[in-house]
Amino acid sequence: MTVSPLEGARLRLRALARGDAPALASFANEPRVRSTALLPGPVTVEQEEDFVLRVRASTVDAVFGIELRDGPRLVGVAGLHGIDRTSRAAQFGIFLGVPSLWNQGYGTEATRLTLRQAFERLQLHRVWLHVFSENPGGIRCYEKVGFAREGLLREAVFHEGRYHDLVVMALLRQDWAGAAPAK
Repeated sequence: MTVSPLEGARLRLRALARGDAPALASFANEPRVRSTALLPGPVTVEQEEDFVLRVRASTVDAVFGIELRDGPRLVGVAGLHGIDRTSRAAQFGIFLGVPSLWNQGYGTEATRLTLRQAFERLQLHRVWLHVFSENPGGIRCYEKVGFAREGLLREAVFHEGRYHDLVVMALLRQDWAGAAPAK
């Protein structure tokens, strides 16, 4: 799906490019990043090039590269996946691939920008996500922008040698208006 760039105070969300593949592979191969996200690893640059080509050609995914505005460099990925035009719903996913940028508000800003795409441009009604129950930083970020906990999927996924619980969270369009940042 074609995505339009989005500008925030410190970040820019833009379409992924094939040249992003080396950075994406580096992120996916970073153990601290994989521990908080359902990312395969290890991956090759060629596999990431294939991923970029797939998401750019997709009609049901809107995936953004997250880059810093002050010296553009890719630092992560955010996206809306499995966009259902009938129900006007999509699954949200994000990861920051540079752990030194964690806990500084970048994830929150990227999430808000992606939700702007979801609710204002795509006119979605519901955006939902799954997050590891042992990822308090992620849960805090999602709650900060208005996501509500809807449930817990016990031992729902096997990742890195063990089962993990997933917290189910969602944000509805009518709840977004109060959570949206000033433009």
